Amino acid sequence: MEKDSVKQFIRFLKEKDAYGAFINAFTSKAGKNTRIDWAYSEVRYGSNVYKSVPNDSFKSYYSVLVKPTDLISWAFRWADTEGGDSFWGVLDKKWREEATINKY
Repeated sequence: MEKDSVKQFIRFLKEKDAYGAFINAFTSKAGKNTRIDWAYSEVRYGSNVYKSVPNDSFKSYYSVLVKPTDLISWAFRWADTEGGDSFWGVLDKKWREEATINKY
């Protein structure tokens, strides 16, 4: 995944006032465990989400995702956060639209 897409993603989160919430959820114990469990399953069953299983860092996570549009989708379980499914679902949709327009 290109570094430009990561910069764009961080800018996107900051513009939407969601950067802190994303970092908190991403670095939480539940976020880390969920993300790594999902990755093991996806890799084991040959899906097209992950190239391999990431460690718990963001750099590792974005480097093994196949598509930058999945940065929010597979980061953590949305229901485990204060914003919940509705907040992250809207943000995920907006990110997918922006990333697609910018060809990330």
